[in-house]
Amino acid sequence: MKSLVSAHTRISREVGRYLSVYDIYPPAGFFERDIHEMFGIYFEGSPDMSKFILTEWDGPPPMRKDFDSEAWVNDHFDWQDYNPDWLKELTAEGGGIAVHPDEQRFSRRALNGTSNGNPNHET
Repeated sequence: MKSLVSAHTRISREVGRYLSVYDIYPPAGFFERDIHEMFGIYFEGSPDMSKFILTEWDGPPPMRKDFDSEAWVNDHFDWQDYNPDWLKELTAEGGGIAVHPDEQRFSRRALNGTSNGNPNHET
């Protein structure tokens, strides 16, 4: 007999600890591990909560709604530091960066005080 089970729940924004369903359904261990890595939720009783996709990632859980990927990248990288020879050649031929990062749509958040660059969007 084949069956499909889908469980949905609301969780607090604060990182919490939840009971694992691994004892009832062993394949859930994989999904709990993925949820832990992407959202920061810990499942008590799950056999393995170690990273398996983002093994070198030291930032916050990237799939949380409060994670601002653009801000994280801007805080950790300087786009001007990356200028290899092939990019210099491309720029000399008229190519290269089409839109400066400060001029991108998502970088306008500070200008209009919204979360997505749209002044009509409610956060």
